[in-house]
Amino acid sequence: MRRGLIAGALMSALGAAALWWWSATPHDAVVLAQTRPVAPSSSAASAVQGGPWALLAEATRQADAADPKGKRFCGAPFMDEGVEPTDAMNERLDRHIKDSIAAQARRLALAPDDMGRLTGAILGNDVARIAEIGRTTTDPAVYGLALRSCRQAYVMALYHEDPTRFQRDDPESRKTPSACKALTAQRWTELDPDNAAAWWTLASQSTTQEAALKAMIASKSAARVVGTQGQLIARIAADGPVDPAALLPVSIMTIGLDAAELALSQSALRSACGNKRPADPAALTVCQELALNLADKDPGLIGRRIVSNLGVNVYGVPAEQMPYSTDVLRNLAVELEAWRVPESAKGNHDMGCSQAARMIEADIERAKVGEVEILRRLGKMPPPRSRAASSPASSAQEVR
Repeated sequence: MRRGLIAGALMSALGAAALWWWSATPHDAVVLAQTRPVAPSSSAASAVQGGPWALLAEATRQADAADPKGKRFCGAPFMDEGVEPTDAMNERLDRHIKDSIAAQARRLALAPDDMGRLTGAILGNDVARIAEIGRTTTDPAVYGLALRSCRQAYVMALYHEDPTRFQRDDPESRKTPSACKALTAQRWTELDPDNAAAWWTLASQSTTQEAALKAMIASKSAARVVGTQGQLIARIAADGPVDPAALLPVSIMTIGLDAAELALSQSALRSACGNKRPADPAALTVCQELALNLADKDPGLIGRRIVSNLGVNVYGVPAEQMPYSTDVLRNLAVELEAWRVPESAKGNHDMGCSQAARMIEADIERAKVGEVEILRRLGKMPPPRSRAASSPASSAQEVR
């Protein structure tokens, strides 16, 4: 089964999970690699590790046992009966994934709403269409997703055309299409000034530290954090009940695309405050306040954990002032995954179509309200620690 996890057909579906590194600036990619202390328990991580594949395979075998005539997963044929995947199975799976994505792209191209049409364009890697929808929309959620996805679509189109160009670090893969340059984070903040995610994006894309710091200070007064993660699968599923056969292959792709927004807050903080502790006391105070604000505000567990590490280990925030320790955040990630896939504790051998549907429904809910809010509703989110006064001199202690 492990050989199947790295087969060519699956890699074409999961390519987006790795290609977001190429979509980001080199600085952001390096920063995230350096500041992620452990592998996150997230949908993006589980996709790269093969979780969806294992789920598909086991669900198919269960269906085969119940129906000897069909090698099917919820109505989708692609599996062989052997323990190890075969080339023929890989080809069928690849075709099934591509067909599912193409069918959704065609359907949504005719949607009556901007978000629907944009989702179809993203699934089809249609850079020109993404840029056009972004330029003409007044919906801030649509604009933010178009801004994030325009260059992603260009990179994915290059990948499908010739995957080896990324092994060669082809300069073409580093370009930003002219159509995408018309979409700016500044415009997103104008459409949605009360959305911290828009300001974080502006900060992370700023060409000077001064501009990034200005954007981050503006983000402190934003009352909401409405990012772009999960919006694709949520819109795809909005027109009807969750159908694992149609949506799980598509969700594998969208998980990879959504990885581009992992820990956006930490990228913004580094752009504003640099990679080491500011020497100027006034600047240091501002950066510490920004780190604390992000630790309170980021709706994602990965973002909060990385920001906490940055705040303590780089900018000297006393560890006890952080609302949650990284140990607590790590345990909360485990709780969230158990909610997302309740049978995960038993392993993928207990997975089936109902569990696949549950996983997709959970990801849609996470897109709507965020991970922290889900944990609050489940009664799993402990109250934050009180922010006791403490001297930055105690900052040498590491977040544990």
